[in-house]
Amino acid sequence: MFQFSSNTDDLIDYLARQNVETRMTDEQFIVAEINRFVRSKKHQNMIDGENYYKGKQDILFKQRTAIGENGKLIVLDNLPNNKIVDNQYKKMVDQKSKYLVGQPFLIHSENQQFVDALKPHLQTKKFFKFLKALSKDALNCGIAWVYPHYNENGEYVLTRFKPYEIIPMWKDAEHTVLDAAIRVYEIISYEGTEEKVIQKVEVFNPD
Repeated sequence: MFQFSSNTDDLIDYLARQNVETRMTDEQFIVAEINRFVRSKKHQNMIDGENYYKGKQDILFKQRTAIGENGKLIVLDNLPNNKIVDNQYKKMVDQKSKYLVGQPFLIHSENQQFVDALKPHLQTKKFFKFLKALSKDALNCGIAWVYPHYNENGEYVLTRFKPYEIIPMWKDAEHTVLDAAIRVYEIISYEGTEEKVIQKVEVFNPD
């Protein structure tokens, strides 16, 4: 696991400090993939999609302007600049999510033992809420990610990752089989009494 500050430039500096040879090391490859992903239009679209759902829309940055000297636009600070977010986008996402996963589903199988084993995990209010959150991730960001694993108590759990945290390494052109994945996320840490944002990187592979 690697740690960087929240500034993307630190990732670039990290790569620059390495003794870059003809063949990249695993760490250099990971850092290069992170840089490529966080600068991509796809990554920005994911963040924009979630921001729009939360009401953080372009209207909030609207400014009243006029043509000033030499034909240049100037900001008019002395005039009202009303900003009202009518979040129709959120309403549409909620409506689509409710249409897709709003109703409870049934589990059918010829193997009743298999059905009985699945029901405690999948036919619960907690899982329905989890599924609805995943559907909104897919609608806002184009994809949703679930990490199945065992927690510290040995219990099987499903963890939802934010779509813009995951960099997939697909094995096939159809994007149906994962070869590996990189997760980049931020946590709040403290050095003494000073709050600091730390960027963490996790790499998942078949091993």
